[in-house]
Amino acid sequence: MLKIDGSSPAYVWRKISMRNRFEFFDLNPTRPNVVAEIKHGLGQTPKELPPKYFYDERGSALFEQITQLPEYYLTRTEIAILEARRQELAEIVGKSCCL
Repeated sequence: MLKIDGSSPAYVWRKISMRNRFEFFDLNPTRPNVVAEIKHGLGQTPKELPPKYFYDERGSALFEQITQLPEYYLTRTEIAILEARRQELAEIVGKSCCL
């Protein structure tokens, strides 16, 4: 669990050892203000939109399959970096943060 500023746990994660993957669960999700997010993004220079608006349910499932391909190494690389530097990260965030 991850505690932020001593508040109640906001996120829970667990490592799935057989696949060496992580799953994150937001226990207190906020409802997005879709219109405000889109207006804000389109008002930027250059214009931008959050990637969550790019995929419907089928597209999200396809993207999940893509991330499992050998060519898609980003997530695996990020996890490897976090695992390799976990002691340093633990020292930086301190004992009040539970990961």
